[in-house]
Amino acid sequence: MSIGLIPGLNGPLKSYIRTLSLNHCNNKYRICALDCEMCYTEHGFELTKITVIDLEGKIVCNDFVTPDSEILDYSRFSGVTEEHLKQNSLQQIQKKLLTLISAETIVVGHNLASDFRALHIFHEKVVTRQLLFLILEDFFMPSD
Repeated sequence: MSIGLIPGLNGPLKSYIRTLSLNHCNNKYRICALDCEMCYTEHGFELTKITVIDLEGKIVCNDFVTPDSEILDYSRFSGVTEEHLKQNSLQQIQKKLLTLISAETIVVGHNLASDFRALHIFHEKVVTRQLLFLILEDFFMPSD
């Protein structure tokens, strides 16, 4: 179960998928970075853009996503406009991500719980910015 998602508490999870093991997909990325942009819709925040970068810094996915609900507020920070949102559905992006990320892939990012919630994907091998800060704090400022 992904952090922050509890069946019944956060609503129905019928559109959620789980990343597949390596023997079930053609995944070639063992480590990647992921970031999502969201806009505010009549059903809360929904995915509008996904970017995935491989270990060498190459962009392997940089796609816009059409939300299921009407957009009430485009985030001025995301750079996403109405013209961008005529490309992919959430289901199309999920299928694409399953070819890039397996259950064994380590995904690095900032606030990945929110990103995976927007993607409707369960994935367990994550390293978030918050965790990196805790590790670095312990490394550079050991307790006495």
